Amino acid sequence: MYELHIEILGITPTIWRNILVPDDTKLSKLHRIIQAAFGWTNICKHEFTFNRRYGKRAAYDALHDRSYDERRITLAAAVAQDTALKARRTSFMYAYDLIGAPAWSHVVSIENIIVANEHNDWPVCIAGENACPPEDVGGVDGYKDFVRIITDPHHEDYPATYRRYGGPFDPKGFDLNSANARIRRLR
Repeated sequence: MYELHIEILGITPTIWRNILVPDDTKLSKLHRIIQAAFGWTNICKHEFTFNRRYGKRAAYDALHDRSYDERRITLAAAVAQDTALKARRTSFMYAYDLIGAPAWSHVVSIENIIVANEHNDWPVCIAGENACPPEDVGGVDGYKDFVRIITDPHHEDYPATYRRYGGPFDPKGFDLNSANARIRRLR
């Protein structure tokens, strides 16, 4: 199993999750695990970048997309094929929301490789900090504006922002149990 540290780039304080995933996890499933661990809703295009790019390939974009099909490769195989990872680089990139606002860039670091036993042979989130930005908030800059507005009830845009994003938002809020409940639903 891989212990992965996943961090959204460009935001302070850092938004991150640590997850354990089996080495035979397809990248397409790793995408869904990351979505669940953070609380994203999987409505946008995404991509992994090792020394190759991997994403979801559909018939309509197969001729124009230069990425490889993420459904056909496991995490262990992608790591093994990445010559830079073999040369001791221990991270790769995951981007989410490639079409709308600037993509959410995540650095995924391989923290550890452990042997699974009968008690931990499935994906699980083991730690994290800070709330995941809402979908369609406008990337890093939009999120910074969102936090400034949603944490100030006296801001003129607070009522509209509150309604648009469904109520209160705690930028420091992270619930490990909720993250794992979302991951368990993937099984």
